[in-house]
Amino acid sequence: MDLPVTYDRNGKPMPNWDLLDNYNKAKAEIARRGGNLSPEQVNQIFRSHGLSNYFNADGTPNRRSFMRFLGVSLLADESVFQDADDYPEWFTKVDDDYVRNRMSTELGADKRNPLKLDGDLYRGTVFVPIYDSFNNARVASGQSPWVSDPGYEQ
Repeated sequence: MDLPVTYDRNGKPMPNWDLLDNYNKAKAEIARRGGNLSPEQVNQIFRSHGLSNYFNADGTPNRRSFMRFLGVSLLADESVFQDADDYPEWFTKVDDDYVRNRMSTELGADKRNPLKLDGDLYRGTVFVPIYDSFNNARVASGQSPWVSDPGYEQ
């Protein structure tokens, strides 16, 4: 999904949640006006909602203000979601012994050697920036870069 972007203190892109409501309003207005808007008309709508230009002058997406993200649902223990209790709006605590036991068994070496999970389990969504690359194009085209296992038959 395309989202307004900001950068953390390490220079890594992340969704700009403070602008998300304005972004959704701009997208709704664009949808109401139809799909045949010029890049300048789209930019004007975004600017009217307090956002910067969505398109560059050449019509390509403005990757400084907007970026494509992949939302990945994640279930993990406290070692992955550090300080999850400090962000209840982002992480949901999972208090289900069945889920905990299933995860421990699935991630372990085998059923007799389950993985030891550290502390509580949490569920959340991680937003991963998608950079334009050769591999992304191969995956999108169905020409996956994965190496097939000749011993595995479907």
